[in-house]
Formats: sequence, C-alpha cells, structure tokens
Amino acid sequence: MNTGVNERGFLSLKVLLILVIAGCFFTFGFITVPTYLDNRFVESALKTAGEMEPSLHKLSKSEIKGRIQKVFTLNNVRGEPSEAIEVVRLKEKTFVNVNYAVRKNLFRNLDVIMTFENQLDSSRPDLCCKPVNIPEKNQSERH
Repeated sequence: MNTGVNERGFLSLKVLLILVIAGCFFTFGFITVPTYLDNRFVESALKTAGEMEPSLHKLSKSEIKGRIQKVFTLNNVRGEPSEAIEVVRLKEKTFVNVNYAVRKNLFRNLDVIMTFENQLDSSRPDLCCKPVNIPEKNQSERH
C-alpha cells in the first residue's frame, strides 16, 4: 500500500493553502483595522461634543470644529476625518457631520473602500454618531 506517500504530499499542500488564506486575512485586517479604530475616535470626539449639548448650539461653527479637531489631534486622527467636519445650523439645533470615505490599497490593483457616516444632533446627543436626515437646505445654513 503506497497511499502514505501521496497523503503526505497532499497534507503539505493543505498547510500551504491554509497559510496563504491566513496571510490574506492578516493582510486585510492589518490594512482595515486602523481605519476602523480612527472612526471610533471620530465617534468619541462627537460624543464628547454631545456631552456639552446645552452650549453646543451657542458655539460658532469654527469653535465647534476647533473642539473636535483638538480631540482628533489628541487621538492622532488625520486625513479624511479631520477634513470632513461639516456643521449645519438650524434655528433650534445644530448638526455636526463627519462623513468620509477611505481608500486603501490591498494588493496591486485591488483597493478597499471604507465609508463612514457619523452625525451628532445637538437636540438628541444620546443618538450620537447615527446618521439622521437633515431638513431641507432652505431651512438651514451649511458650511
């Protein structure tokens, strides 16, 4: 019975295949996990801004952006999130949006695109970071 020799060769092919698949998952995680961690810091910054809810609506747009930028700087968040801060004012409340997309190269011509939508509604800070619809543009002042 010669089946032992064939089985050993097939076993090494299985191990090689498992290593290749594990390497692909490791590479994918190595590329995407830091971006998701950055988004957690974005959510944290919006929650921090939401904690000052009564005064948030009284601040100017540049003051709101500045406070969020300080949290981003402390947590080393750079790039798309720091450039995507948008403040929308209505008569009775303020929306702070940080909506952005990150494109990372996975392999040669294969990219991963991750999109994030984070929103703070000053009238409902407990629902922080979940996007809601903003009323029509004619009622708001965008920046």
